[in-house]
Amino acid sequence: MKKSLLLLLGGMVFSAQVFASGDPDSFQIEVNPPTFAVNQSVDITIKAIKNNQVMKNYVGQGFLEINGVADGKEINFKDYTVPSDGIIEMSASDQGVKTFSKGLRLNKPGNFTVNMSILNDTVSGSTTIIVNGASKTDQKGITIMEPAAGTKNNKSVLDILASAPELPNARMQILLNDLVIKEGTSDANGMLTDSIPGLKVGTNYVQVKAISVAGEVVGLSDKVIFTYEPQSTDLFKGISATPNQNLKLGDKVRFEVMTDDNVSSAKLIFSGGQEYPLDKEKSGLFVKEVSLMQTGDILVSANFSSPSINKDYDQILTLNVKDNLKIGEVKIMTHPDFPGALQLSWETLGGTSEKYGIKYGIAADALSGLVLTTGDSAILSGFTYGKEYFFQILAVTNDNIPEGLASEVISFVMPVATGTEPKKEALSGSLLVEDQTGAVSEPEMPAAPKLPTCIIKNIKVTTEKIGNKYYLVRKPGENIQKYRIYRSDFADMSDKTFLGETEIPRFEYPFDKTVEEDIYAYYTVEAICTDGEKVELTHAKKVQVGPLEDMLLILAATALLYLIYRVYTYRTY
Repeated sequence: MKKSLLLLLGGMVFSAQVFASGDPDSFQIEVNPPTFAVNQSVDITIKAIKNNQVMKNYVGQGFLEINGVADGKEINFKDYTVPSDGIIEMSASDQGVKTFSKGLRLNKPGNFTVNMSILNDTVSGSTTIIVNGASKTDQKGITIMEPAAGTKNNKSVLDILASAPELPNARMQILLNDLVIKEGTSDANGMLTDSIPGLKVGTNYVQVKAISVAGEVVGLSDKVIFTYEPQSTDLFKGISATPNQNLKLGDKVRFEVMTDDNVSSAKLIFSGGQEYPLDKEKSGLFVKEVSLMQTGDILVSANFSSPSINKDYDQILTLNVKDNLKIGEVKIMTHPDFPGALQLSWETLGGTSEKYGIKYGIAADALSGLVLTTGDSAILSGFTYGKEYFFQILAVTNDNIPEGLASEVISFVMPVATGTEPKKEALSGSLLVEDQTGAVSEPEMPAAPKLPTCIIKNIKVTTEKIGNKYYLVRKPGENIQKYRIYRSDFADMSDKTFLGETEIPRFEYPFDKTVEEDIYAYYTVEAICTDGEKVELTHAKKVQVGPLEDMLLILAATALLYLIYRVYTYRTY
């Protein structure tokens, strides 16, 4: 052995060795590349290791040798070349690391061990090298197509795709981090497709070798470095909806959904069953603008897909959607107990409002007054008898912001009754407030008798076919005892004919289905109030009375969709 020979030749040198800094725990040997050809010079690096770190203050000498078998017998110092004839001296300037460029060469092929130790062999280190019989220039090229260098892999197995056109049907080895992890065979075109397990979290490198029948390396790829980051099973990171408050039917909401970067597709699922695939704006962010088409609480769930996981998330968001509020039927009546006061009430369609506003004034286009209330009715005082006023009801939020559709502007004339006279005070518009005695603070006027006078606004008039009969149907008015119906062929009602009277708000009228052209008639409805007075509710309303079969919408152009019933009651003295 060369070590024995060098011990004899250099005994004086070794006897003078001083380990002022102490011994390392071991030596780490790195040969680059670890596989090379016969007579190819390669780099070798020696590191002194103490407590798993480079021992930067190490000063000392060691012995470097190569062991192994070639051609059936152990190699000797004539079969290889090592730096400094194997006597490695490390000084303080080396900082525990000594590199020899092109310092190692072997002239025989095989698998060998490179050893580094101090004289008493109490501290050592080694690595394995492979020396091929053929020169590296004679090896065929192998290209790793997948994975690409520098990419991230999230799966626990790595897909391998390699190309070696000059090595068809060749034996191939796949190395992961310098360890042979799998063997396979290239196809007739030199392509290798496979997958390997055993990835470690963080940086990895893969390499492919082609091996001859004799066990020599005849093809070699470069090492491809990649990163393995196990995919998280939590694909959902967060969601935002804009807007997300005071939502109404038909509103558009923009959803932004944050996900794991590996999510490839995402969709939202509403509790009503609607599904909305999301658009991928970038890695980890999906967006969608959705029109809200249902009312109430919408529970939003989601589904996410990645290359290896498909996962559902239930109820990640709740949206409360209200119908578009509309003020429906409005009623205005004189108050039966308080002079100069009006009772107003209304119905709200499509939900409820936190507050309501009553706009009022003495002209339809100049509603300068405003009263707010939390209920769907109010009592206003301070009105002048015999004067016309105008009102409009609207829903408002707690911040006094109008919402939904307001009512139409409604007019009402304060009737003149016995014991009253036109007042000169301006409209106060204040809510009527009673004191503890039950008296009214304003206005101070003689008590007016109870009046049947009323106004009904926004009544929807429709027709109904019951059997073979046709009816004009409407909501009943208050304080009306019965209705009288008149018909004419002319709009001026010059030849009106009394058809009959009814106590219910429904009247059957004749309809001719045999005529060949559309025909119309004009109807006037007269109400008989509970006090015996007569009031005309509608005058000369044009109605189609033939020949259409479908009479569900007999009122043309919705002329009677909203009919105002105004009843004026008066006394004769």
